[in-house]
Amino acid sequence: MIERGQAMNSEAVRINKTTLTIIHCLTPLFIGGLLYVLLRSTTIRMFEWFSLIGLEDAIQFARTSVFEFKNDLPKWVYFSLPDGLWIYSFTSAILINWDNDNQKTKIWLLIPFATGILIEILQAFKLFSGTFDIMDLTFSILGISLSKIIINHNFKQNEKAVS
Repeated sequence: MIERGQAMNSEAVRINKTTLTIIHCLTPLFIGGLLYVLLRSTTIRMFEWFSLIGLEDAIQFARTSVFEFKNDLPKWVYFSLPDGLWIYSFTSAILINWDNDNQKTKIWLLIPFATGILIEILQAFKLFSGTFDIMDLTFSILGISLSKIIINHNFKQNEKAVS
């Protein structure tokens, strides 16, 4: 009987990890991707890729459909928010994948930190190509911080439910 209960608890945790991955990894990536596709400049390389695979007309139709709303949005929505969402997604994936194991996550969390926060700081000092933007830095910090807070909360809730 204990084994069956443990198996059911293990199944609940596995399903919860899948749900966490969808909500905290895939959804932010999808939203950030939509912001890029619909609202960013078509000079970005991905638009060449869309053309190569035959999606140019569909993408252009979608961009035209939302164009009138672009001017109503603050620029940080399509310039800085996608970076924050990407870092949130990446951080969440690391935390979920390693069950928030501090030893492994500390090392792996250096990747979103370095690609988001550190690069932005280096741009401020002209040590990395690009333009420093305080909003990019803010959203990168928020992405990592919120992911850590939210995923930790979910794991604590999971531990209570399993025990």
